[in-house]
Amino acid sequence: REARAEIVAFLDSDDVWLPGMARAQLAALRSSARAAVTTGFVLDTGRLGHQGRRPRGGADLTTLLTRGCPLAPGSTLAIRKTVWLELGGLDETLERLEDWEFFLRLACRGHAVEVLPQALAVIRWSQPGPTGPIVEQSCARILALHEGWVSDRSPALARRLRAATAYETGLAFLRHHDLRRAVPDLLRSTLMDPVGRIAPGLRALRRLVPLAPLRGQARGPEGDG
Repeated sequence: REARAEIVAFLDSDDVWLPGMARAQLAALRSSARAAVTTGFVLDTGRLGHQGRRPRGGADLTTLLTRGCPLAPGSTLAIRKTVWLELGGLDETLERLEDWEFFLRLACRGHAVEVLPQALAVIRWSQPGPTGPIVEQSCARILALHEGWVSDRSPALARRLRAATAYETGLAFLRHHDLRRAVPDLLRSTLMDPVGRIAPGLRALRRLVPLAPLRGQARGPEGDG
């Protein structure tokens, strides 16, 4: 609200913009009528090292968001201030997933977002993250606000959105080692959207389950250690 420029951009306190980020964002917005732009990013998972991520450009925004929010807007979003104010900014009642909810609101109003494929930020993945109940409450609010209009557009997309919220909830419980709560949500998510949820689930398990070091010594061709 206090910004004087016509375009505002964001950076989380633990993330990093790489050289060229602001230049690429401004060029994209000044050359089109789109409301906002995001970029690719590198996900820093700590123990597992850096993993490149590139959100899919050109995909319909609503279709993309019904399987989660791969856009990392907290550190890659640049948006016209008029649009930000029109939408009311982030929902500050949400303790988690406020970026996902904002993008769904953006899609609901019919605004276009350009996704630049270049990885221009480093996003640090924090562990263990928010608790299951916090994520569960945020997901319930996302469904209350957005399931209706998504369903009007496509019941199949609404089903994917329900699957995505169940996945986020189950993943949060899993991160805090509450298998009793995690398993039903993750199973329900997979059954509702097996194509979209199996691969993310395997990636999440890879991040969460420590990789056991190999023990002993491999024998060489001569039989030596």
